[in-house]
Amino acid sequence: MVHIMGDQSYSQNGEASDEFSKAIQEIKEHATTIVNNLNEYSWQGMEGDIIYYTDPDKNQLMKALIYPSQSEDNVYEEYYYWDEEVFFAYIWESGKEPNLYYYDEGKLIRWIDSQKVCHDNETDNSEFVKRGEKYLSKAETQLLMSKAEQNTASVAEGINSNPEYKTSFYEESKLKSKTEEVEHVLSD
Repeated sequence: MVHIMGDQSYSQNGEASDEFSKAIQEIKEHATTIVNNLNEYSWQGMEGDIIYYTDPDKNQLMKALIYPSQSEDNVYEEYYYWDEEVFFAYIWESGKEPNLYYYDEGKLIRWIDSQKVCHDNETDNSEFVKRGEKYLSKAETQLLMSKAEQNTASVAEGINSNPEYKTSFYEESKLKSKTEEVEHVLSD
């Protein structure tokens, strides 16, 4: 289970504003909601590979779990989404402390490293920026991949009752092209 540390669980660099504190609190609430509702979500994928958890009422990806066998870094990667936007990433290796990444509107605002050191808005720290971009990109790739998998499953079953996810052949080609583009960027 994901444990999002409270403010007393790590050493902190700097003071947080009220707006920042509200964003962190919202991230914690969203992650807790997702974790508490995992059994209610539908899922696609395979244990030991990649699993996508989707809210059947919203037909939206809520969590992607990537196992080490599918991770380029050979780690577990968990990405959490709200309204199809990543807001939290939980990256860990067996037997080690996780790295936690908090995103607000597509920007990394907090990274708690495996030593439990909190890095808040350290945009002048190249490691902070690099990690933020890396895991945001990976999370966005998983969102695209889950949509492609959903569309493929719907077409294969001949069922697509939600008009939001009905795609034409042209739209499906654009999605595949974008996915390939993202994969190419990640491989560089």
